[in-house]
Amino acid sequence: IYTILVLDAEGKPPSGIMGGNLFWPGDYYQCLSVKSPLSPNETHAFQGRYCIQRLIIKLEHLFYTILICIEAFQFLPILRRVNITIKEASCYKPAPWTKGSTGALSVFAILACLVAVGTIIEVVLIHFDASNDAVSVLSSKTQQINYDEPTERTGLLGSSTDETRIFSRQMKKENKVFLRQRCRILTSFSLIRNTKSLVKTKTASGHLSVLDGMRVLSMWWVILGHTYVFIVDVLADVTKVEYIRRRFSFQVVNNATLAVDTFFFISGLLVAYLTLNKMKSTGGKVNWILFYVHRIIRLTPVYALVLLFFSALLLHTLSGPIAAYLSTTRLDRLITMCYTTWWANLLYINNFYPHLGDTKNQCLPWSWYLANDMQFYIISPIFLIILYRNKRWGISLVSLVILACIVTRGALIDYFDINYFTEDVKRHNDVPFGQHSPLYNKPFTRIAPYFVGVLSGYVLYQIDCTTRLKKIWILIGWFVAIAIGLLVVYGPYREMQDPVLDSFASSLLYGSLSRFAWGVALAWVVFACSIGCGGPINAFLSLSIWKPLGRLTYSVYLVHPIVIYYHIINSGDTRHYSDVAIIWIYVGNIVMAYAAAYVVSMMIEAPILGLEKQIRDRSNTQQ
Repeated sequence: IYTILVLDAEGKPPSGIMGGNLFWPGDYYQCLSVKSPLSPNETHAFQGRYCIQRLIIKLEHLFYTILICIEAFQFLPILRRVNITIKEASCYKPAPWTKGSTGALSVFAILACLVAVGTIIEVVLIHFDASNDAVSVLSSKTQQINYDEPTERTGLLGSSTDETRIFSRQMKKENKVFLRQRCRILTSFSLIRNTKSLVKTKTASGHLSVLDGMRVLSMWWVILGHTYVFIVDVLADVTKVEYIRRRFSFQVVNNATLAVDTFFFISGLLVAYLTLNKMKSTGGKVNWILFYVHRIIRLTPVYALVLLFFSALLLHTLSGPIAAYLSTTRLDRLITMCYTTWWANLLYINNFYPHLGDTKNQCLPWSWYLANDMQFYIISPIFLIILYRNKRWGISLVSLVILACIVTRGALIDYFDINYFTEDVKRHNDVPFGQHSPLYNKPFTRIAPYFVGVLSGYVLYQIDCTTRLKKIWILIGWFVAIAIGLLVVYGPYREMQDPVLDSFASSLLYGSLSRFAWGVALAWVVFACSIGCGGPINAFLSLSIWKPLGRLTYSVYLVHPIVIYYHIINSGDTRHYSDVAIIWIYVGNIVMAYAAAYVVSMMIEAPILGLEKQIRDRSNTQQ
């Protein structure tokens, strides 16, 4: 009977082939469970193996690539007779536990233990007799994480693992100080303390609260775009995608990349506004070394931890036919890139190396944004110093960079004859640079929104977020900003209906100016809301609920594609498209992405902030 089970488990042609249903996974689990009867030496002569066979069928002058689970390879000669080209089969094997995987799991186990120990110590301190002198000393030192301060400082409650020595009234002062510092290191991992700091809704003085809502909604927009992009791999009616993309309502999804420009804008605005205010309070003196060190400490540990999980542990969490396919093709390629080029990510040069920054051939493809943002941050002091010392020269220099970005985008569209709406490179496509995202992820094509943010931050610094405008100018400003935003998002609708309608002029105009224009629209929103002219928009974007969600944005950005991958791959089969189903998946992706981000934040992000704060405070005390 096992031969019948093998035939039953094999992939078979389903309905909807002409609609793109070309993944025939069969029954993955049945395939693996099939065994022949025990032989006299108590072994199985046959054990089911799940293999992926790629077939290319020539049908009406079209080539179809079909994925099918084949175990009985005796059918292959028959397939060759009916004009089917057969590529080499690959049989799926679960990812082996290597030294790297074991080491990665050990790192996560150590971090989990630190969180548990820190939390236990925090609980002990909370319930200890408040009249104890040691507790009084520690309580006086209690601080909380403040994610909203320019330096994102973190203060933590002191504690120790040796309660008997800590709470002894006869303890020497020197030992108390020493142990208190040791405890504060451990309690920097306290789940209780860090969660309280995460969910608080109070903000620091001068905080631009409108940015909280803008940041969170942009993150949701990114997740929306990636949900659609990733799910195409498992659609049974993939030909429907072209129809869906042409809908007017779908332009929000088509242009979800604008959410990343929102992040660039916010980053530029905050760097300019906070740094210039600090320079004003210190007479222009800034420790630029700490300026960079803090940025690296803030971003890199979380980044490295997610990279470690993606490269060493992700495959161990996946199973099923889609996992078998992706782990032997695309996902395996990305993870292999992580083993060889992880250092490019941690040096923030992965938008140039490897493969000239091609997002289809790099570790953590979505991390190109971090590379660009870090590169913008590195050069920002040059412009901030000039802005602080000479208003005219500073504004002129920043404007020149924005103009250069616009011209560069136009020149690339012209040279490669790029159809901006379909991303087709029609000319010079033999040039390597033209084959690897010439417009998408390079700093010289994405810097315009960042420096629009820098100019916005400079204006807010100059006016101290207080100025008065006539109502007519406020109305005109909102009208223009909304019009620009709608035009950028829905402007390509005509070209999306039929590629024939696309013209070089429309690609050149939209491709050159759209991201800059989006930054200008955002600049007005922030400006109007900061001076009290935002009305209901300001009230909505400044809701207190956005604050804790906003603090998780960085971790959410890093982990959300992994969450989407995990759901889609472990779903086990293809699915048909429907708006309701995608919305359901999208909401689930948001919830699970924030849950995963919370875990990452508690394990590494918040503790690192706390440790950095302790080091900085100790240095200031010594000085």
